[in-house]
Amino acid sequence: MNVSKQNEKALSWVIFIALAITWGSSFILIKKSLFASDGTSLLSPIEVALLRLIVAMLVLLPLFVFHIRSIPKNLWKYLVVVGIFGNGLPAFLFTYGQMQVSSSLAGILNSIVPLFTLLLGGMFFGLKTKKHNRLGVLIGFAGTTIIILGGRMNLQYDSLFYPFLITLATLCYAISLNTIKKYLTDINALQITAAALTIVGIPALIVALFIGIPSKILADPDLQSAFGYTTILAIFGTAIALVFFNWLVKISSALFASSVTYLIPVVAVAWGLIDYETISFLQVLGGAIILYGVYLVYRK
Repeated sequence: MNVSKQNEKALSWVIFIALAITWGSSFILIKKSLFASDGTSLLSPIEVALLRLIVAMLVLLPLFVFHIRSIPKNLWKYLVVVGIFGNGLPAFLFTYGQMQVSSSLAGILNSIVPLFTLLLGGMFFGLKTKKHNRLGVLIGFAGTTIIILGGRMNLQYDSLFYPFLITLATLCYAISLNTIKKYLTDINALQITAAALTIVGIPALIVALFIGIPSKILADPDLQSAFGYTTILAIFGTAIALVFFNWLVKISSALFASSVTYLIPVVAVAWGLIDYETISFLQVLGGAIILYGVYLVYRK
């Protein structure tokens, strides 16, 4: 192995760890945008979601303007699907879900994205799967059930509706990922991300201006602090992280890059413990079962 290869491998690990920390921190940033340290409500779920989409869109807007003419017209319908299911709906579902679900538990539930991706890919997108891949999906969903019911038995949320919203968000991500893999291979990931965020970001900007979110934030210092957390989430967790993820795929492999899924819940749980969240043994067990299911899904 020559020096450049050694440097490339080291860079891959640096980006890998940075992505795990960034995406694993997304859930605590959502929590800090929604609630003050004493539990007082700050931004509403719809405000956090709208602001996240708007800021992320503005960061990547120059890329969108630069690449818009090179995107074939017949692919725009698929970009709309990616915009809605890969960015728009999950932004709202996660924020509403975290009104009662802890950030650490949300991070664990997020790890079922690969399970839904494989399941939908095999059912609707012509993805070929093996027996151990399908077994991984079943094991992963068993872990999800344990997590949700474990939280319910420990009275960490009043309704199963809230963890269901986060689970639904992971299903949306899976729809987006399968759409990209099947229909958008002719354009690069930066074009996809910039276009998809613009598609949902422009309506989000219109709604935010219509309901007066900017003036509300300017009038309240506490909301300005919450908006700071949302901005960090949008810039680093949505826009920049996607750029580095695509770079990681190029200099390593898709399999290595996708393995970041294993570390995200670890970081999310660590942040939750730092923020004095509690997590039950059943939820830890369920998280371990999910990760084993994800391992079987990724296994060749």
